[in-house]
Amino acid sequence: MCYNTNFMVTITPNPVFAINGGCKNGSYVLEVAPTGFDVETTTFIWRDSAGTIVGENAPQLIVTSAGAYTCEIIDQGCSSIEPFTATTISCTIQKGISPKGVGPGDNLNDYFDLEGLNVKKLEIFNRYGTKVYTKANYSKEWYGQSDKGDELPDGTYYYVIERNNVPNKTGWIYINREQ
Repeated sequence: MCYNTNFMVTITPNPVFAINGGCKNGSYVLEVAPTGFDVETTTFIWRDSAGTIVGENAPQLIVTSAGAYTCEIIDQGCSSIEPFTATTISCTIQKGISPKGVGPGDNLNDYFDLEGLNVKKLEIFNRYGTKVYTKANYSKEWYGQSDKGDELPDGTYYYVIERNNVPNKTGWIYINREQ
């Protein structure tokens, strides 16, 4: 006796995704950018550098400390893992800097630190509205100097921060040099 059996085999590829990190509503968030799978039916497992599970079943993770993270995605029985290193989780913009100036400094608040905020361009203006500093792909290079490298005097300065795909951010920062 012979039996004929037909099988239908469906090959499902491993999920493909990237992880983006950035500030949302004052918190640093890692978020999966999916390609070709349904977020609603996918399992997400977030781990820290020690391999400890720090989040599950959500395509986002609020990060509370800098470090290495991975996200494992399981979709239709197939899985993929992607890494992400959060070098900073600061989502607030400081209101002042105190560069060393003359004499020993404490190395605190020496720079306008926007690291991790994915700044496309920073512009600094003096109280008269004159642009005194500009830098593309900024992270933390401004310590109270002009574009020419001259030390700017103590006082309030105004900034415009351009980032990709989000509205510009404006505000002020105060220079208070240590003497």
